[in-house]
Amino acid sequence: MNSASSLSKLLVARFLFLLVVLSSLVGFPLDHLHAQSSPLTVQPSTGRVGVGNTNPAYTLDVSGTVNATAFRGDGSQITNLPPASGGSPSGMIVFFAGSCPAGWSEYTPADGRFIVAISGAKTNAGTVGTALANLGTRTITDVPAHTHSIDPPSTATDSQGSHSHGITDPEHAHSYTKPPTGRGGSSFNEVESGEGTPATTGTAATGITINSAGAHTHNVDVSLFTSGSTGSASVDVTMPYIQLRACQAP
Repeated sequence: MNSASSLSKLLVARFLFLLVVLSSLVGFPLDHLHAQSSPLTVQPSTGRVGVGNTNPAYTLDVSGTVNATAFRGDGSQITNLPPASGGSPSGMIVFFAGSCPAGWSEYTPADGRFIVAISGAKTNAGTVGTALANLGTRTITDVPAHTHSIDPPSTATDSQGSHSHGITDPEHAHSYTKPPTGRGGSSFNEVESGEGTPATTGTAATGITINSAGAHTHNVDVSLFTSGSTGSASVDVTMPYIQLRACQAP
């Protein structure tokens, strides 16, 4: 039974092949060649073949499941395929250090931007600010030269307890002229005329000290002053980063 069925299908296929060859030789129109009981449609004028399809829209248009031992090509043009079990979910975004895989597309909204995670009702895929150019940097250019006013707070020294300070008074003497001996009651004029004898007083020190003021502190208040001028024409505020290609799964 199975052998007869296989033989019948083989004969039908050969017959259709011969019809296509004859059509090309004699110009016999075989467009839309199909039979009510045949699942095969051949359109020689368009070069299309339909299997289970009476109006093929592609070179080979199959309505049903295709079973084959192999396919040629890289499969990059195959679309509308569901993700394989354990494969990449549709729309998933992955970073690559090279080109995007076959069938994936570059996710251009992420070009030149840092990624910020969100949750809840926040705007998904929203962007803020201007994207960085290739290997771009960010600088601040409004830092003019300027100064700072500094006013230290008033403070007090710590107490050192009751104390006094001594004054060092070096010993000293005074010179004077002694009146002539035996001439008591000599007048000042006699001394002035040089008739007296030169002499000096004994030496002595005053021994003066400063009275103690008791335990005390001193208030110290540094007046307001201004720091030196500082500033920069521009400041680079770029954080370190690496560039990778963002690709989105189909």
